[in-house]
Order: sequence, then structure tokens, then C-alpha cells
Amino acid sequence: MQYGLRRETSFFGRGVDGQTALSAIALACLCAAFVFSPATVASGPTICPFRLATGLPCPGCGLTRSWVALAHGRVSDSFGANLFGP
Repeated sequence: MQYGLRRETSFFGRGVDGQTALSAIALACLCAAFVFSPATVASGPTICPFRLATGLPCPGCGLTRSWVALAHGRVSDSFGANLFGP
């Protein structure tokens, strides 16, 4: 009998490990960055809880705009939206 922590290797019980699930989510986000246009995400809703509560941008505010701009080849717009994005 083995004691200690049990190691879970499935994601939602489907036999997919965590690394594979994270890779799939990252790939989906990257594909979404190519699908959305920079004009669409520039006028999107504010979903950041910190910004909604304080009115101030958090360090992550602008990352979506930054990644979408970078995916469309707008490097200067990408850095302008958020320095951590590119």
C-alpha cells in the first residue's frame, strides 16, 4: 500500500494531463488573437475587476489588445497597449 499524495493525471476525468490542457488553451488564445481585429478589441468591454473597482488599470490591463496587435503585425501598437504583452 502506498501512502502520501495521490497524483492525478487526468483533466476533468478524460485522460488529458494538465500540460496538454494548458497547451490547448494557449493555442486557442493564440488563434483567437489572429481572428479578432485590433479595432474590435479596442472598443471592447472592461472586464478587469481591479479597474472596475478602482478606475485604475492593473498590470494586466491591455494584454488582450497587445497580443491582438502583435498577431496582426502592429508591433508599436502592441507595446503601446501593454509593455508586458509582446
